[in-house]
Amino acid sequence: MFNISVAWEGAGLDALIVDPDIRILDILDFHLTKLQFEVKTANSLITAVSMARQLKPQVILFGIDAAPGDAMQQCKMLRFASDDPIMVAVGRPESVELDANLRANVDHVLVGEFKIAPFLRDIRRIIWRRKGILCPAQASPMDCGPFVIAPSQGMVYAGNRSIAVSPHEADLMYCLAKRAPEAVSRETLLNLVWGATPRGESDRRVEVCVHSIRQKIEPDPAHPTYLVLRRSVGYVLKTDEAG
Repeated sequence: MFNISVAWEGAGLDALIVDPDIRILDILDFHLTKLQFEVKTANSLITAVSMARQLKPQVILFGIDAAPGDAMQQCKMLRFASDDPIMVAVGRPESVELDANLRANVDHVLVGEFKIAPFLRDIRRIIWRRKGILCPAQASPMDCGPFVIAPSQGMVYAGNRSIAVSPHEADLMYCLAKRAPEAVSRETLLNLVWGATPRGESDRRVEVCVHSIRQKIEPDPAHPTYLVLRRSVGYVLKTDEAG
């Protein structure tokens, strides 16, 4: 399971689970309660809309088993009732058109076989983006010393240079910039950016991402002056001009 002390800073968040299948409600209720959510459940859309208006939950989890037109209408009703993040699980992966249309009305769509671990990981990332722990999807450009991080554009600007970055690179730089000048441990970055716990020393996702960022932003990537490692502590993104 996840490292809860890192993953769920600020326990007591409200979650509204909407699914006609009582078994799914029970499973999600169990896991989210274990992760310190205050869980409410509804097995009908009418009940869910009323509860969403009253509770203003931090996340709404909605299981869909309906025709595409009905599913779209249901999501619009929930969105009208609440501006909070809506996460939808669709059990029919062949419904590509439904998947594409849903993304215009909700925050996240899970398609295909239901698995609890990815589901919980994606809930966490949605909430983090809303809370600013991870870079929000529509975040404004962020000044960070010599850099301007523009994640919604997939860009980092350094003086006259425009540098394209991947979503993981943008998230990692954003996490470091939010905490500068403090160092952020490898384990925390792995948890925040990938929603994962380390798989031992062979898990090199953080190092690979850091290497890629250095290739793009450092004058001499072999001798970094901006994205630096404090040994036995973690990584730092320097916000002052490197000398």
